[in-house]
Amino acid sequence: MNTKIKRIGVLTSGGDAPGMNAAVRAVVRASSYFSVECVAIYKGYQGLIDDETKLMNARSVNNIINKGGTILKSARCLEFRTPEGRIKAYKTIKKHKIDEEEEKKTLIKNNIEPKKISINLAIKKAMDVSKSYKNSFIIGCDQALVFNNVVFSKAKSPEELRQQLLLLKGKNHKLYSSCAVLYQEKIVWSYTAEIVLLMRDINQREINTYVDKNWERVRNSVGGYLVESTGKRLFKTIKGDYFSALGL
Repeated sequence: MNTKIKRIGVLTSGGDAPGMNAAVRAVVRASSYFSVECVAIYKGYQGLIDDETKLMNARSVNNIINKGGTILKSARCLEFRTPEGRIKAYKTIKKHKIDEEEEKKTLIKNNIEPKKISINLAIKKAMDVSKSYKNSFIIGCDQALVFNNVVFSKAKSPEELRQQLLLLKGKNHKLYSSCAVLYQEKIVWSYTAEIVLLMRDINQREINTYVDKNWERVRNSVGGYLVESTGKRLFKTIKGDYFSALGL
């Protein structure tokens, strides 16, 4: 089977048991390692029916294995035993299917200028959630890295990140950081910040050391760096709003 799994869900159901948080952490971090998105479903099958979900990454499960019970909470769900309940759960599963890379490819194919790609993706993310939480303000965020008018995607492997850093070293690139707030499926506020980053002229040895030490932490970052951490050492200058470069 050649179809690559792009997104999975993880839930804990029934009564609490020792080791549940360790199991959740293993699922989330394994997903991150294999570049598969992981959606946490809270309160077991009841959360699947009510769409109590959250996208997780490797940092989402830091410092949880020493906690009792399960961070996702668990619950017995009589409604899931009914055909109607299972239909609701199925709709939740079908709803959470946004493929960010495919959306990005579509925007590029339609000649959407790089500066507008990040805000389009931020709005799409928020819109997906706003359809289920109509009386809530929903925040969607996204970033786009642009170099020589080419929009970069997240590196899929350490080797791909090494090649990306080699391309960017000693040169300026732009990072567009966007945020959109929606209410009842309508945009009430949106903003895109432009940050210009000049990477140091780092050598191959520095790149290899950086990637080897930080791959797990940076694999979900479009630039392969976290400027709030060791990534700041890669840069000579950062022009623009520092907190926009951090993202949400």
